[in-house]
Amino acid sequence: MGGVEDVSDNTIGQLDEEWQRCVDPQIYNEKKSQFDIKRNNPKDLVERVARDIAKLLTGKKRALEVRPL
Repeated sequence: MGGVEDVSDNTIGQLDEEWQRCVDPQIYNEKKSQFDIKRNNPKDLVERVARDIAKLLTGKKRALEVRPL
């Protein structure tokens, strides 16, 4: 994925500890291997969301167009 960087081991450890406090420990331990913690690039996120919105609006416009019978 463009613009995504791995975060430091220290940050991952801090986030890991925070999740353990917020989530049922059994569920946390069962599911934690299914997720990665990565740093996001805000500019890339905004660009991706803008493209997604434009794509959705284009589809909606096509769906609302009046077509001759």
